Amino acid sequence: MLVIRDHRVVREVRLTRAINIGRLPDNDLVIDDEQVSGHHGRIERVGPGWRYTDLGSTNGSIVASGPTLRAHQSVPLEEDVQILLGATVLDVRVQDPRRAGERPAAAGAALRPRVVVALGSRRELCELPEAGGVLGRGAGPAVALDHSSVSQRHCEIRRAGAGFEVIDLSSTNGTRLGLRRLDAPAPLPSGSHLILGEVDVLFVHDAPAPPDAQEALDALRRRGRITRAQEASARRELSRGRTAGEALVLAGVLTPGEWVEVATGRQSTIEEPRRQRGLRVAVLAAVLAGLVAALAWALAG
Repeated sequence: MLVIRDHRVVREVRLTRAINIGRLPDNDLVIDDEQVSGHHGRIERVGPGWRYTDLGSTNGSIVASGPTLRAHQSVPLEEDVQILLGATVLDVRVQDPRRAGERPAAAGAALRPRVVVALGSRRELCELPEAGGVLGRGAGPAVALDHSSVSQRHCEIRRAGAGFEVIDLSSTNGTRLGLRRLDAPAPLPSGSHLILGEVDVLFVHDAPAPPDAQEALDALRRRGRITRAQEASARRELSRGRTAGEALVLAGVLTPGEWVEVATGRQSTIEEPRRQRGLRVAVLAAVLAGLVAALAWALAG
C-alpha cells in the first residue's frame, strides 16, 4: 500500500496482517491529516482476499470510481484500489504474479517488446531485443535515456517465462512500477508505466489483446482531451500496428501514467482538473453575484 499526499508517495506499507488506520497514535498506520478521524478505517484479510472497512469516520472513506464508505461499510481490495481519506490517498495493490495481466503464451513466442519514452513534450519509441535489455544513460544500455536523473545502468527489462519482468539495477533515484518503488524483480505486463528518475516510460509488447483503441478515442473526445490533429496522429500510429497506449502516448495525447488510468478505467484523475476549474468558476460566480446584490442594496438605500 502506498500512502500519497500532494501527489507524492510519503510511505510504503507491505500488508501482511490486519492494520487500523487513523490520526491517533494507537493506530498501526498513523496519518497526520486533520481530515482523517482518530480511528478512520481498517484493512484485514477476509477469506481468500482483503477488505477495507470504514470505522465510522467523520468524513467517510471515498473509493476512487466507487462509493463513499460510511460506518462499518467495506469494499474488497482487488488488484488496485485507491481510497481517499481526507487529503490522503491509500493506493492498495494486490501483488500476485499469477494475475500479472499476461495472456498465456509459449515461453519462446516472439513478443516484440518496446518502450515509449516521454520526457516533457518529447516522445520516442524504442525497440528492445526479444530477451529484453537495460535502460540507462549513456551508450551502453539497449535504451539510452539522456537525463541526469537516470543512472548509467538504471533498470533491466528481461524475459521471464511467457512475459517479462523488471528489476532496478541499484539506480540512484530508483525505479517505480506505477507509484511502487521496486526493491525486487516484478512482473511487467504490457501497458505498464515505469518511472526512472524523472523519466516516464510506457512498456508494451504484442502478447495481450490491447484495450479497444476506438473506445479510448471516443472517451477522450467526449472529455475534450484530444484535438483533431492529435487524433489523426494517433490513428496513423494505430495503422502501423501500435497498441492503443503506444499511439496515444506517441501522439502526445496522454502521458504513460495517464494511459494506465484510462486503460484500467480509473478516469477520476484525468477529469479532476476540469472539475476543479468548474468548481472555481461556480464559486467565483457566486461571490460576484453576492457583491452585485450588496452594491445594489447599498445604492438603493
